[in-house]
Amino acid sequence: LFRHEEFRCKVVAMVVDEAHVIASWKDEFRKDYGELETLKIIAGTEIPWLALTGTCSMKTFTTIYQTLGMGGEQPFYGLDLGVDRPNLVQWVRPMEYSASSLA
Repeated sequence: LFRHEEFRCKVVAMVVDEAHVIASWKDEFRKDYGELETLKIIAGTEIPWLALTGTCSMKTFTTIYQTLGMGGEQPFYGLDLGVDRPNLVQWVRPMEYSASSLA
């Protein structure tokens, strides 16, 4: 699908939720997780990637980082909110502008 511009132009981002399972599943349970870097290469550098997890040791972070091929030509941003987050709030809001304004 990513080889077809008609599809690619509709993809705003690639999001991997619960990314910590990549470390434990990519070799046995869900081998497709091990192919995410290949998908990232096919998708191209203009499509941003986001990996989310609430459970991540440094070893697991390194596995996620390497499996997803983070870094390289595109900037990488990591955010560690720590483990004590009683006031953490997540908001989902409609976009104010069209997706093309993100480019």
